[in-house]
Amino acid sequence: MILSFVSTNPRVAKLALERIIASYQKYEIDSKIQITNYANEKISDRLKILVEEMDIAQKKLSQYKKENQLVDTGNVKELKINEIQSISNRIIEAKQKYQKQQNDLLSIKVAEGDVDALLAIEDLNSRKDISNIKDLLTSNESNIQSLSLIYTDQHPKIIQAKDQKKNLKSQLKNILDENIQQKAFELSNLDNFIKLSEQEMEKVTIELREIEEKEAGMLKFTRELESSQNLYKSFLQRVKETNEAQ
Repeated sequence: MILSFVSTNPRVAKLALERIIASYQKYEIDSKIQITNYANEKISDRLKILVEEMDIAQKKLSQYKKENQLVDTGNVKELKINEIQSISNRIIEAKQKYQKQQNDLLSIKVAEGDVDALLAIEDLNSRKDISNIKDLLTSNESNIQSLSLIYTDQHPKIIQAKDQKKNLKSQLKNILDENIQQKAFELSNLDNFIKLSEQEMEKVTIELREIEEKEAGMLKFTRELESSQNLYKSFLQRVKETNEAQ
C-alpha cells in the first residue's frame, strides 16, 4: 500500500508524515501484542494440560512402587548381584576344599592303614598334633641308636626307649584315625554346605529376576513422567520468551 500527501506548507506536510508513521508503528505493535498474547494464552493452556499429565504419571509411578514394594530398585538390584557373587565365591571355594578332601580320603583308603603311606598325605603330615608326635619319634629313635652304642638290647634304658617308641607309634595311629574321621566329617559338612549354598543361589537369582521385571515396569512409568516433565520445561521456556517479547 502506497500513501501520498501533497501540501504547499512544509510544516503541515511534516506533521502529516509524523502522524502517519506513528499510526503505522502503533498498528504494528498492537498486531504483535495480539499475536504474542494469543501464543501466550495457548502455551499457558498447554502447560495446564502438562501439569495434569505429570500429576497422573507421578501417581501411576507411586502406585506401581507401592504395589511392588519398591523404593530404589537400583540399590536393591546391586545388593542382590553382590550377594550372588559372594555365594558363588563361597561355592567355588567349598567345591575346591571338597575335591581336596575327597582326594585325601581316596589316598587314605589306598593306604590301608599303612602309617608311612598316611603320612605321605600332605594335609595329615602338616597337622600340628601329628608333626609333634613325629618329632618325638625322631628324637626317640636317635636316643635308641645312641643308647645301643653303649648298652645291650636288654638294658632297662633301651627297653624303656623302645616302649616309649611303641607308645608314640600307638599315639600316632590314634591321632591319624581321629584326623581321618574328622576329614570324613568335614567332607560331609562341605557337601551339605554346597547344597545349601546352591539352593540359596537359586533363591537369590529368582529374586534378582523379579526385581529386574519390576524395574522394567517402573522404568515405563518413569519415562512417562520424565517425558511430561521435559515437555513442561520446554513450554515454560516458551512462556518466558513470549513474556520477554511482550
